[in-house]
Amino acid sequence: MTIQNKLSHLPSVDECAKSPQGRKLLETYPRRIVIRSIREVIDSRRGDILEGLTPDLAMEAVAADIERVLKRHWRYKL
Repeated sequence: MTIQNKLSHLPSVDECAKSPQGRKLLETYPRRIVIRSIREVIDSRRGDILEGLTPDLAMEAVAADIERVLKRHWRYKL
């Protein structure tokens, strides 16, 4: 699989937010923090691909990382 092909498989911010996991996070946390966390995870996955790695792009794996990042951001807000 080429780098371009891998990049095309990255979920969009909108796809992540509209997924069941994303909707659940949006019900619990402020939208701006959820979207920021989604963007951070997608950017990280993109960087991994550009470095030649093969990150897990399954929505479940992406959503788990989004929740981890979100909780880190939320903890700093408190």
